[in-house]
Amino acid sequence: MQGELAGRHLVLGDGVVKQRPEQRGAFGVGDTPLRLSAAEQTLEGEKPNATAFAPVVQAGMAGVTPQGDIHADARYRRALLGTLLDRALQRANERIYS
Repeated sequence: MQGELAGRHLVLGDGVVKQRPEQRGAFGVGDTPLRLSAAEQTLEGEKPNATAFAPVVQAGMAGVTPQGDIHADARYRRALLGTLLDRALQRANERIYS
């Protein structure tokens, strides 16, 4: 279990989030990286801000079935994914407007 659990990447067009296939990924919650399709759909067309990110995080967490192991159980991995996805979105948003 190395590396981060959430990838970050926001693409804006006309001030709202646009999508590309490689947008959101979750690492370490399964055997392979997972695309967070529900999170992508929730964010698409929204202005990036903290209010828009909360439902995206919830959709991302609901869209995975993490595996537990000796390092962390599934519930912890899902919660960690939510925290890291939120941080990743916030950081990407900060970079856009800085």
